[in-house]
Amino acid sequence: MMEKQWYKIAAAKAELFKPGEEKAEVNIEGKTVCVVLIKEILYACAARCPHAGGRLVLGKTDLSANIVCPVHHYRFSLKSGYNTSGEGYHLSTWPVKENEEGIYILL
Repeated sequence: MMEKQWYKIAAAKAELFKPGEEKAEVNIEGKTVCVVLIKEILYACAARCPHAGGRLVLGKTDLSANIVCPVHHYRFSLKSGYNTSGEGYHLSTWPVKENEEGIYILL
């Protein structure tokens, strides 16, 4: 099993997100990750819903740090990855840190 490491994805939020947007996709070592900004907190999760593969960057978010798949509207906690709408799926999530040097994801 590979050891986890921090990957720099951007120098700042403005580099990641277009004005008025709160979600972006980044590619890290061949893996596409969805990065989400809610109330100035950054989250990272798998780019596709574990149920039917919907692109989560196209979904909606709420102020409780959930992301909703645009295909079947399954809701996932960005904090834990757990499916909060009851279907039993789990979304991969990863830690994000931001400091003066940039924004990093632990994969």
